[in-house]
Amino acid sequence: MKKQKQLHCIPRLENIEQWTKIAEQYGAAFEYNDFFMPQLLDTPEQLERVVREYEGLDRDRKADTLHGVFFDIVIGSEDKKIAEVCEIRLRQSMETATRLGLKAVIFHTNFITNFNVASYKKRWVDYNAMMIRTLLRDYPDMCIYMENMFDVTPDLLLQLAEKLAKEERFGVCLDIAHANLSSCPIEEWVEKLGPYIKHLHINDNFGDADSHFAVGDGNIDWNILNHPVIREKKPSILLEVRSAESFLRSVKYLQERELYPYDSEKSAVYEKKVVAEVVASQTQDGVVLSEDTKRILDIGIKLTSEKSYAKLYEIIMQEAMSITNCDAGTLYLCRNNQLYFMIMRTNSQNFYKGGDGEPIDMPPVEMTESNVCSYSAIHKEIINVKDVYSDENFDWKGPIKYDSITGFHTQSMLVIPLVNHEGKVLGVLQLINALDKDGTIIPFDPAYEYIIYSLASQASISLSNQVLIQELRELMSSFVTAMTTAIDSRTPYNANHTRMVAQYCDEMAGFIHEAHLRGETDYDISEENRQQLVMAAKLHDVGKMIIPLSVMNKATRVEEELPLMYKHWDYLRAELRICYLEGKLDEDAYKEKLETLEEGIRTTEEANSAGFLQDALYEKVKQLGELRFPLSNGGEERFLTPVQQDCLLIRKGTLTQEERAIIESHVEYTAKILNDIRFGDSYDKVRAYASSHHEFLDGSGYPNKLVAEQLSTEMRLMTVMDIYEALTSNDRPYRKSIPTERALSILESMVEEGKLDQELVALTGRYMLQREQR
Repeated sequence: MKKQKQLHCIPRLENIEQWTKIAEQYGAAFEYNDFFMPQLLDTPEQLERVVREYEGLDRDRKADTLHGVFFDIVIGSEDKKIAEVCEIRLRQSMETATRLGLKAVIFHTNFITNFNVASYKKRWVDYNAMMIRTLLRDYPDMCIYMENMFDVTPDLLLQLAEKLAKEERFGVCLDIAHANLSSCPIEEWVEKLGPYIKHLHINDNFGDADSHFAVGDGNIDWNILNHPVIREKKPSILLEVRSAESFLRSVKYLQERELYPYDSEKSAVYEKKVVAEVVASQTQDGVVLSEDTKRILDIGIKLTSEKSYAKLYEIIMQEAMSITNCDAGTLYLCRNNQLYFMIMRTNSQNFYKGGDGEPIDMPPVEMTESNVCSYSAIHKEIINVKDVYSDENFDWKGPIKYDSITGFHTQSMLVIPLVNHEGKVLGVLQLINALDKDGTIIPFDPAYEYIIYSLASQASISLSNQVLIQELRELMSSFVTAMTTAIDSRTPYNANHTRMVAQYCDEMAGFIHEAHLRGETDYDISEENRQQLVMAAKLHDVGKMIIPLSVMNKATRVEEELPLMYKHWDYLRAELRICYLEGKLDEDAYKEKLETLEEGIRTTEEANSAGFLQDALYEKVKQLGELRFPLSNGGEERFLTPVQQDCLLIRKGTLTQEERAIIESHVEYTAKILNDIRFGDSYDKVRAYASSHHEFLDGSGYPNKLVAEQLSTEMRLMTVMDIYEALTSNDRPYRKSIPTERALSILESMVEEGKLDQELVALTGRYMLQREQR
């Protein structure tokens, strides 16, 4: 009996041995339905017991899935309390699936189906996209599939899928039985959601209730399973029925009618129907395209529009195997003068590896001419072998050994190099065992060589473009990372500042977007602007590369002068001693002068390291400027020089006005440096964001004295994050870090002064206090 790895069943602990045997017999994975029950989730001891029972089963759970919570789960709820509870439930599902080592969690759409308010629908899409991205980020080993509940049409789920199109671990779970309850034809559900379908739920009903009958016991036309979209995407499939008997009857129904996942080429009912409709419509318009021509054109569009490496490889393999009607194939990529396995498929043995981007744990193929794929890569030649067992041109020990182990029979083979426009070999496509209409192995028709070579050429261009784009992104990212490291490594007093400002900007941008979706703020930061803001934050202090370290590292008011001052004071002590010994000072005068000197030193030390110079201390320092001490030669010597006194009289910080001007010039240098970098349209706001992080709303900032109307939300936010990090960091030369509450209080005082954005500071306070409590 054919074992289908795509198949899933629902295990039940009360008869788990029976379900384990069924799963083993049919090569099925499990989809756990225990963990959406609130009673179980709220009973830790019982929850732990159920998890441990499933952990104790002797089976591989890597392909298993989990049905997430759905009772009253409203991800996009405008009620903050409900939204908070829903997130807790979502995370319970994700954590359970992660602990069990599963592949994916399925959640329901659960929106109010007939609430036809545009703003509600938009918020549902935006907030779901935000939450799913957050969950995918927080659970990096897990996929999320969104299942249609009792949705009237596929449109809202489609909008969500399109918004998450770049998230490779997101997909649609199409519940065909739920679709049958809507007024929208099931075909439309499949065709609209097709590009994103990764999982199916199937059971039957009569269109009146979610009955969960065995497949074939209702009125659903199950030929839909052989729709070209489903045959192409090859999603996993759950038989969501109530009993083992219903499961077995459903499998039998699918097998007897050769329906997916038990389909064969001759059962492609929908494929023939669609081709006929296309040809008919084209004839009516006066344009007739052959099926093969249209196929190649469609493939070209797919290849050039696909942005995911994994999906691109999948398209190449699927289309090549489909065009040639072959049973097996392998796609190799050429790296470091070796061929690495990317995708392996054998339909007759249900063997699929690498199609979802997972690495194939097999050693690469060395570039030796005795190997047919290596020869094809080395010489950039198409190789068409009728029967590998009778061929004497290449070493076939590997395929023959593979056949003896697996029972497979390798016979015909077509090997095509993937060569880009520069003549560079990117990989090799190996197709095995062409089949006739009856499933008999035949040689590959030479006519297919040109067609597949054309496919390979188009694929090579797409691969080259993706490699180039990826290299450019990595180059930009590595450059920014290198600059960040250089900036923060230049001085110990800036060790983490750039990294933390970038991190705060990233986190706050996400927090603000979530708050906006909940209707808590009018401010919003798009994903595109968020990326630009983070890059700008990483580069905002690049101008400090120009600033002298003597200024940047100045931890105290007199800093480098202090050692010279101590020597000067030692000199004064010695002169006082000489004056005393020579009788120029009596003992009382000597002791008084000496005590005045020591008191002056203590005052200097206190003022030098003070965070803020209070009035009393300020007056004492002013008096130090008047101190004079007698010398043995009859003259006098000042306790401090005027420059030293000016430095000690700095009220706040450690820098003189001249030094502060030097520090402030780093923003201008940042703008000049970034002005010489071509960021492109994707990062066209980086310069403006990075060079405005010291501007204030009232125009008192620098370097351009911008005012509120000239400062975007992102610019305002970076200013707040730069100040907050500086206040709370523990690596500043002029003071120790201060608590979060005190830092927020300072930010609020700057709001009162008209310098910072009140709303952004309030949001910062909310987020930072939450962050501290985690």
